[in-house]
Amino acid sequence: MEHLNTLALGLLAANIAFIGADLAAQADLGHRWWWPIPGFVVSAAICVLTCGSTAKVGLGPSPVDFYNSYGATPTAQANAALLALLGKAIDDAPERQKKATFTGAFFVLFATMLACLVIFLA
Repeated sequence: MEHLNTLALGLLAANIAFIGADLAAQADLGHRWWWPIPGFVVSAAICVLTCGSTAKVGLGPSPVDFYNSYGATPTAQANAALLALLGKAIDDAPERQKKATFTGAFFVLFATMLACLVIFLA
């Protein structure tokens, strides 16, 4: 999960660089210079949330489903299956949540860059 924090920080740096370039070129861009800034700010905010969030862990398997699946099995096997399912829930949940948030930040940045092309080339 640490690599996602690094990617999010890199994307945050790219957003800040784009904001800086936009501010530096505002005289050349004319009265529309500020239009891309909200998109860059939204993407940067999502990156900050990605790095600063502590992902919530899932609660594991449904008790009813687990009982239906393992109710007739010996206790040792059911305990082993429960521990495996809980371990999987703990391992998978934070990674998925951070990936989804990072992907959202990337797509906001990508959409903002496309909008910049349309705005400034038109």
